[in-house]
Amino acid sequence: MKPDLICVADFEREAKLILPRNALNYYKSGSDEEVTLCENVAAFKRLRLIPRVLRDVGGVFLGGSKILGQEVSSPICVAPTAMQKMAHDDGELATARACVKNDTLMAVSTLSTVSIEEIVEKTPKLKRWLQLYIYKYIQSTAQTNQSSNSAHCLTPTNNIPSIPRERGFGAAI
Repeated sequence: MKPDLICVADFEREAKLILPRNALNYYKSGSDEEVTLCENVAAFKRLRLIPRVLRDVGGVFLGGSKILGQEVSSPICVAPTAMQKMAHDDGELATARACVKNDTLMAVSTLSTVSIEEIVEKTPKLKRWLQLYIYKYIQSTAQTNQSSNSAHCLTPTNNIPSIPRERGFGAAI
C-alpha cells in the first residue's frame, strides 16, 4: 500500500486513477437515493479521535477477542463487500488471505465474485461468515443457502441492493 493513502479521500483519489468508471461508480454508490450512504459519511465526519500521548499502553491487549464464539486477534473484521474482482484480479481471495494472515473474520458477500466454496478451498483456515440475502422468492434464498454449509455463521440481510438511478451505470454491471 502506498504510504500517502491515509484517509478516505486519498483512497478515492487513487481509485479514480486505476479503476474503470463502472467499477468506481459501483464502489462509491449507495442504494436508491443514497440516504444511508450520506448519513454514514456525515457520521464519520462527526467522529473525533482524541490523541492520548505519553500514556502507559503496556496493558493494552486486543487479542483474545471473541465474536460469536470465534476467537480473533482484534475486534476489527471484514464486512460483506461485493464484486471485489472489479478492483483486483484476486478479488475476495486476496481479502480472505489477508484475514487469515491477521487472524480475523471475513463475512463473504452473497454478491462475491469468488464462490465461498473456492474461498474455503484456497483459505481453509479463514474464519468466515456468509451474508445471506432474504429474497422475495424463497427459491433464490434457498439456492444461496446451499453454499452456507461452507460458512461458520450466516448473516441475514433484509435489504436487496439496488443501483442508484442517478449514476446511470446499471447496464455495465
